[in-house]
Amino acid sequence: MGTLTEQRAAAMKAAQDIIDAATKASRDFTDDELAEVERHQDQVRDIDKKIKAQGIVKSVLALTDAEGNPASASVKALSPSRWAAKAASVMRGGSGDEDEPPVGTKSVVSGSWTLPATLVDFVRQPDQATSLLELVPRKPATQQYGYIQQTTRTNNAAFTADLTAKPVSVFTFKEVRDHTRVLAHLSEPIPVRFDQDYADHMELIRSELVNGLMPKLEAQVIGGNGTGENLTGILNTSGIQAPAFATDLPTTIRKARTTLQTLDETPTAWVFHPADAEALDLLREGTGTGQFLELARVLGDLPFVVSNGVPVGTALLADWNQSRLYVTEDSTFAVDAGGDNFSKNQFVARVEGRYGFAVLRPQAFVKVDLTP
Repeated sequence: MGTLTEQRAAAMKAAQDIIDAATKASRDFTDDELAEVERHQDQVRDIDKKIKAQGIVKSVLALTDAEGNPASASVKALSPSRWAAKAASVMRGGSGDEDEPPVGTKSVVSGSWTLPATLVDFVRQPDQATSLLELVPRKPATQQYGYIQQTTRTNNAAFTADLTAKPVSVFTFKEVRDHTRVLAHLSEPIPVRFDQDYADHMELIRSELVNGLMPKLEAQVIGGNGTGENLTGILNTSGIQAPAFATDLPTTIRKARTTLQTLDETPTAWVFHPADAEALDLLREGTGTGQFLELARVLGDLPFVVSNGVPVGTALLADWNQSRLYVTEDSTFAVDAGGDNFSKNQFVARVEGRYGFAVLRPQAFVKVDLTP
C-alpha cells in the first residue's frame, strides 16, 4: 500500500491524469470522469485526516543550509526529486518517514506546499454563496486555455408544416484563447522564533496570505481591464447588458430583471457594493420616514452577495453559470529562510495562484446603474 504520503500522491496523480486528458482534448468531463475524480478527492481528504491525526502538521525540521540547499549528509544523498518529497513530508511534521513520530522542535526551512491541497474540478456555485467567487463555477486549466463565447443568441424556433424549410436560429460563437495569470504576494520578514514559540503561527500567516488573494481576484473578475497581467472582467466584457437608472432604486432593480427575462435568461444572484446593499436595506416608504421596504419580491427572491470589487452605484445581476474561473494553481504557500534570511534568522512567506476568467454568454450579465 505504501506510506500515507505515497497513497496520497497516487490518488492526486490519478485524478490529475483524468483532468489533464480532458483539458488536452478541450472537452468537458464525462459523468464517469467527474465521479472518478471525486472518488480520488475523497481518498485524498481521508488520507489528510489520517496525517493530521498523527500530528504531522506540527513541526518543521531544518533541511537547508544558508543557500537553501539540503544541509545534512543523509539528505544531500537524495536526488532532488526525492529530497523535495522528503522536505514536503517534513513540512508536515515528520522526518520523511510516516512511521516516525514528529520531532518536538520546530525550524523554518525553504520549501513550498499547496494548502489546501484539493483538486480542482468543475464546481458549480453553492446554494448559499457568501462571496462573488462562490457564484462562479471553477474549471481546471493549463497555463494556456480556450473557451467558446456566444456573441449572438436569436431563437427563431417555430412550428413548421411538412416539406417546408425549417427556420434558422442565430447562435453565433467565437473561440477565445487566453492564459492564466499569476496573483501573488509576500509576507514581510518574520523572525524564526515566532514559529518556534507559537504552534499556530505558520497557519496564521498562511491563512492571512491566502485570504488576501481572494478580494483581489474578485476585483479582477468584476473589473479587470484585460491589459498586461490583468484579467478581462465582467464590466469590461463586450456584449453585457447595461440599462440606465429608472426613476428610483426599486424600479431600476426590477427593470434589470426584466432585461434578462426578455432575453430568456434566468439570473441566479445579485452582487452589490456594501454601501449599496446598506442603502437598499434602509429604504423606507414615503419620504423616508415610513416603514422599511421589503424588497425580496423586487429582487426576485434571488440571493445576493456583497463585494468591494463592485463600484459604488453599480450592481451586477447575472446567470453566473455563464461564467468560468479557470485555475492552474490555487493558493500555493511557500517559505524561504535561506540566503540573507538565514543570516538574520528570519523567513519570508509567499502565496500565489494562477487564474483566468471568462464570460461565456455576455448577454446573461447586467450592469445595473443605481445612481439617479
